[in-house]
Amino acid sequence: MFSQPSQFGYDKATVIFSPDGRIIQVEYAREAVKMGSTAVGIKTDQYVVLAGQKRTFELIESADKVFKIDDHIASTFSGYSADGRALLQRARIEAQIERITYGEVIDPEVLSEKIGDYLQSFTQYGGVRPFGIAVLFGSVYERETSLYFIDPGGAIFSCLATAIGSNEAAAKEVLKKGYKRNLTKKAAIKLALDALKAAVEDDETVLIAEMAIIETKDGLVQVLSQKDIDEILKS
Repeated sequence: MFSQPSQFGYDKATVIFSPDGRIIQVEYAREAVKMGSTAVGIKTDQYVVLAGQKRTFELIESADKVFKIDDHIASTFSGYSADGRALLQRARIEAQIERITYGEVIDPEVLSEKIGDYLQSFTQYGGVRPFGIAVLFGSVYERETSLYFIDPGGAIFSCLATAIGSNEAAAKEVLKKGYKRNLTKKAAIKLALDALKAAVEDDETVLIAEMAIIETKDGLVQVLSQKDIDEILKS
């Protein structure tokens, strides 16, 4: 009787393919993403919305869930927070290099490719492990909206709407049913919150969200707290 592939050592390093062509360590990293708090991204003709669930713990203040990378780019991630902090710091450095070298803001597609290449490099060499996170980049660049998803293996996808993290399948179902390219700002915010609510675990009774919105009219990232979100929905 043969043992499972992992018992042959195919999951011991990222430089080893299993017999069926898989990199098991990358698949483990994708499982780590599913342990993180849920995040969603929505791109419409006029707006980009990134939203994330802020988990609360007793006597510990909840950490930020959405982040400003540059004036026109926001990001969120799911997975190991330390990995996310390190990767987003690299993204900020890449954005600043573009400004210093060329005097221009970075194209979000170029930034996504740079970060994707960096993540992919951790699947090629021994002595390293893949990052245990998936990342969303949302931006308005030259008055065009964009939303990119990058998985732990470095694959890059341009999306209209997507969700990552814990119970992401439930959040994606809500996005599929409610998504339209011409959603208003208020409708896009509500759809993002509905997707997060669908993904809330049974032992969590209150959803605390953080959100970033970028509009084509000015192209600037606006980070919203739960209080800000509530005020927009009441207006």
